Amino acid sequence: MLAAMSGMGSSMADIVGAAAAVQKVASKGKEAVMVVVRMRPFNKKEKSEGRGPCIQIHKSLGQCQILNPGKEDAPPKSFTFDAVFDMDTVQKNFYEESCYDLVDNVIEGFNGTIFAYGQTGCGKTWTMQGPPEGGELRGVIPNSFEQIFENIKADPETEYLIRCSYLEIYNEEIRDLLGDDTKAKLDLKEDPDKGVHVKGLTDKVVGDVKGINDVMDAGFSNRTVGATLMNEGSSRSHAIFTVIVEANSVVNGKDHFRKGKLNLVDLAGSERQSKTGATGDRLKEGAKINLSLSALGNVITALVDGKGKHIPYRDSKLTRLLQDSLGGNTKTLMIAAISPADYNYEETLSTLRYANRAKNIKNKPKINEDPKDAMLREYKDEIERLKAALEAASQGNPNPFQMAAMAAPAMAPAQDNDDGDGEGGPPPGMSASPPPGMSAGPPPGMSGAPPPGMMAGPPPGLTPGAPPGMASGPPPGMSMSGPPGMAGPPPGMSAGPPPGMAAGPPPGMAAPERVVEYVEKAGETVVVEKVVEKVVEVAVVPKEFEDQKAALEEYNRSVVEQRNKLGQELMGKDEAIQKEKNQMEEMKRRLEGLKQKVMGGMGIPAEEGAEDEVEMQLAKKERERRRMQAKLRAKKRKEEQLEREREQAEREKQDAQDELAAAQEQVVSGEAQ
Repeated sequence: MLAAMSGMGSSMADIVGAAAAVQKVASKGKEAVMVVVRMRPFNKKEKSEGRGPCIQIHKSLGQCQILNPGKEDAPPKSFTFDAVFDMDTVQKNFYEESCYDLVDNVIEGFNGTIFAYGQTGCGKTWTMQGPPEGGELRGVIPNSFEQIFENIKADPETEYLIRCSYLEIYNEEIRDLLGDDTKAKLDLKEDPDKGVHVKGLTDKVVGDVKGINDVMDAGFSNRTVGATLMNEGSSRSHAIFTVIVEANSVVNGKDHFRKGKLNLVDLAGSERQSKTGATGDRLKEGAKINLSLSALGNVITALVDGKGKHIPYRDSKLTRLLQDSLGGNTKTLMIAAISPADYNYEETLSTLRYANRAKNIKNKPKINEDPKDAMLREYKDEIERLKAALEAASQGNPNPFQMAAMAAPAMAPAQDNDDGDGEGGPPPGMSASPPPGMSAGPPPGMSGAPPPGMMAGPPPGLTPGAPPGMASGPPPGMSMSGPPGMAGPPPGMSAGPPPGMAAGPPPGMAAPERVVEYVEKAGETVVVEKVVEKVVEVAVVPKEFEDQKAALEEYNRSVVEQRNKLGQELMGKDEAIQKEKNQMEEMKRRLEGLKQKVMGGMGIPAEEGAEDEVEMQLAKKERERRRMQAKLRAKKRKEEQLEREREQAEREKQDAQDELAAAQEQVVSGEAQ
C-alpha cells in the first residue's frame, strides 16, 4: 500500500512536470501584462477625519496585504505583483523602476501601453501627469518624453520622427483634445494596416521635449474635469496620449524602418455615488465611467479565463482602443493606484483583485519593422523629390533677359545715325552697346527677323541714302555758304529780283506773315501791326517718295508694335522667373521644415563644436547607465520572483509531504487495527 502511494506521488510529479513543459511551449513568444501597485499618501480630508490604514506594503516581496477594518481578527488578504510602491515613493524612482524598460522598448520598435487604474481620487492623474509645475514631481508622461529625446540625442546616426495625439473618451464619445473643436465627436475605424484608429484625430509632429510638453499642456487644458466630494479636480473622462516613434537606420546601404507606439492612458476612476455626492451631469458621467470600466474588467476576465474565443472588445470605446494592449501586439504596464485609508477598503480590494486578474493576460509583442504607414518614409521620399527638383531648377535655362539682349541688333531696322562726322553711329551721348543689364540678342522666343508680312530693310524701291539721281549734300561745285569775299550781291546786279521775275518769294516759298497785336492801355486799345518774315523752305518731293515715306512709316509702326510685344513678353518672362524663384524658395522652406521634423541622420544637424560632442557622449553614457540599471532591476525582480516561486514550491512540497505522512499514518493505524 505504501509502495503504491509512493508510486502515485511520483506519477503526479511527472504529470505536473509535463503540464509545465506544455505551458512553457504554449507561452513561447508571449509575455504577461506587467502590473505594479502604487499607494498614495493620506490626503487632507482623510487626515482631518482621523482615518487609519488598511494596507501593508512589502516591497522586497512585491506583496500587498489588505486588512478588513470591520473584522480585526480576520487574516489579511495578500496579493503579489511585479512591483509594489508605498506612499514614500518619489515620482522619478517610480518611473525608473516600472516604466523605463517599456519606453526603451517602444524606441526599439515595440508597441507599449501604460495605463493607471483605480478608484477616483487615488492618485492616477498625479502618477501619470504630475503637477503643472513639473520638475522633480513630473509624472510618467513627461518623464517618458524626456527619455525618448535623450535616446534620440544619443543616437545621431539614426533618423527619427516623433508625432503625438491626445484624445479623451467622455460619456462614450471620443473627442480630440488637440483639434480646433474639442467638443466634436469622432468615429472609430478599423484598417488592415493601421488597426483600430480614430478618424480625423489631430497628429502633431514634435522635435524636442519642450514641443511635446507644450502639446500635452494644450490638450490637458481641454480635458473635462469636475469637482466631487472625493476629488476637487476629478477626471470625468478617460484620456489617451499617444506618442509614435518612427526610426530609420541604414543597414548595408539600405533603409531599415521601424515604428513604436506608446499609449499613455489616464483612466477616470471608478466611483460610488454615496461617496462622491454626484448629481446631475456628474452622476451621468460617473455612470458612463463605471460602465466602460466594467467593460474593461469583462475583457480582462475573458482573456484570463480563456473559456471562449469571443472577447467583448466592442462593448465600449475604451476597450476598442485598448484592444491591442490587452492580448495583442503590445507590451503593457498596468498601474493599480490605491488609497491607504480604511474607509476605502471595498474599493481598494476591488482594485487589487482587478489588477491580480490583469497580470495573467498574455500579450504577443513584436517589433514593428518596415511599417507600411510610416510617415518617416513619406517624408524621406518627399525630401528626395524636393532635392531633385531644386537641383533641376539650378541647372535650367539661362537668364531670359540675357537672351533678349542678344537678339536686339538683329531685330532693329537698318539706320545710319550720322552725327556729322561722316561715319555711321549712335547719336551723341549714346553708346553702341546695349543698355546696362542687357546683352546682344533677341528675347527668348523671338527671332531677329521683322514681323510677319514685313521684309528686312526699307520699303520696296527705297534704298538707304538720297533719292535716285540726287547726291547727298549741295550740288557739285557749290558750297552751302556764299562766294568768298562777297558780302552782298555781285557787281552789276541789283538787290531786287532778276529780270522777268516778280517780286515776292520764289515758288515754294511762303509770304511773310502779318501779325496783329492788341495792347490794352488804360481807357484805350492800341493796335500794333508787325510784319514778321517767316521763311519756309518747301521741298518738292516726287510722288514715289511720298509712297516710300508712307511705307517707311508703316514699317516703323510695325517695329514699334513688335517692340511693345517684346516688352510684354519680357514682362511675362520676368513674372515667370519671379514665380519660379518663389516656388524654389517655397521648396527650400519645405525641405528645411521636413529636415527639422526628421531628427538625426539627414535631419537636424548635429551641433558643431567640442562642447556639443561632449554633450552627445554624455547622453550616450547616461543612456547606457540607465539601461544597465534597468537590466539590474529586471534581473533583481526575476531573482525575487524565482525566490518567491521557490518558496511557494517548498511550501507546497511540505504540505504534500505532510498530507502524505498523515495518509501513511492512517494506513498504518488501519492495518494495525
